[in-house]
Amino acid sequence: MMIPEHKAALNQMHQQQKKLNKTILDEQEKEILNDKLHLANTHQLTIQIDYFKDGWIEQAIGKIKQINIQQQTLHLQDAERTVISFENLLKIDILS
Repeated sequence: MMIPEHKAALNQMHQQQKKLNKTILDEQEKEILNDKLHLANTHQLTIQIDYFKDGWIEQAIGKIKQINIQQQTLHLQDAERTVISFENLLKIDILS
């Protein structure tokens, strides 16, 4: 029988082991993402973004609110007001 603290520590250790390593995109993949960002921003299209965050792949859907070149971040108009670092972008799909 385990005490609750041990069980919680084991659960946390198992979750840590499930985390993913960050995917590194090549220059061609980065160029494709850049083209999609430019198109979506220019025409205020809704996009779905897959991005890396703390060992997990997260997903956000919204329109681009701001692209901050100096801070290398993308700000979305979505329920969470998501801010994503360019280096964490993995995939962009244009929805409409």
